[in-house]
Amino acid sequence: MDISINAAARSSLIAGKSIADVCALQISDIAGWLDQIEPGAASALLDSLRADVCAFNDIGLGYLSLDRSAGSLSGGEAQRIKLVRHLGSSLTDITYVFDEPTIGLHPHDIRSMNELLLALRDKGNTVLVVEH
Repeated sequence: MDISINAAARSSLIAGKSIADVCALQISDIAGWLDQIEPGAASALLDSLRADVCAFNDIGLGYLSLDRSAGSLSGGEAQRIKLVRHLGSSLTDITYVFDEPTIGLHPHDIRSMNELLLALRDKGNTVLVVEH
């Protein structure tokens, strides 16, 4: 699906990059770009973005770019993205069921994934993990 962005939006730059430039970056490279932005009134937003980027990197998804379509993600990638989204949510008392969330992950990434699952639990949720 091709979404058109008007000329003014395409020509706007933040820390030397357009929206298209940032979307083409790997998530692991976005952290460095965020560090170049003067916080000012957007400091809370920048902190939230940094936390999301860090969580994506921690669970081994730093190689993804924002311009990748959701339909091209594997089931495991999609599940891990949902985990990051739920970590940022203020909802509590939710029951989450994850089906093999660590499949295909490097042992280092499994440790990080377990820490994120524990953080989700520690927010007052029930987390069930099914590993076959």
